[in-house]
Formats: sequence, structure tokens, C-alpha cells
Amino acid sequence: AGPPLRRQRQPLRLRQQKRQRRVGRQPGVLVDPRCLDGSARIAKQKITLGLTMARPYWLIRPRSDGGCDYVSFIPASGGVEIREGSHLPPQMPLLKRRRRLASEEAEACRRQLQQEAGYHHSEPLF
Repeated sequence: AGPPLRRQRQPLRLRQQKRQRRVGRQPGVLVDPRCLDGSARIAKQKITLGLTMARPYWLIRPRSDGGCDYVSFIPASGGVEIREGSHLPPQMPLLKRRRRLASEEAEACRRQLQQEAGYHHSEPLF
């Protein structure tokens, strides 16, 4: 006989739906990880950028000289690294400030930049 047959994995979305049904919770709601007694207590907090961000998130704001200001949110251990700078092609990008915030603070910062400072979501510039 040949090698043992391997079971094909189900698509990710189907696995997530089954997991949610098994735990008995609503989509978009987190199970509280601090619950150590094994019960499935539901956290009231909805999923936010910082909790689900697996890839960098970029915001840009065009400038009158043809360049743009950018802010990138990069997931890091224990929070989110925020890099602020400017870019005027073909020059190298200029990094103005770099800081690390907790996920909730980074989400609030992103919201403020989009609502008040005129930034909008973009693909990575470089």
C-alpha cells in the first residue's frame, strides 16, 4: 500500500464558522482570555484594528508640492508601532517620528487622523 491518505483542510472561513458555533458566540466578539476556569465568558469589546491587525496599515495625506505625509501602523509584540513621515518621490522617505502604543491607543490615533487630520487609507508607499 502507498502512503496514508491525508485529510484535506477545510477553507479558513469554514473552520472559523465552525469554531464560533462550537464556542457559542457571536461573530466579531472576543472570548475573554483572562477567564481561566474554562467557561466561555464573552467580552463586551468588539474587534478593533489593534486586535485583528496582522499586516501594516497605512494612512496618507497628499501635500501641495506633490509629496505626501504618511503614517504606518505596524503590528509589534505587545502593541503597535506607529511611524510618521513624509515622502516626495524620487527622494528617499523621511521618517519624522516613531512610537509604540497599545492596540486601543493606536486605534484611537488612527480614527483621529482619519476624521480630523485628513488622512485616508492607502496601500504601502514603499
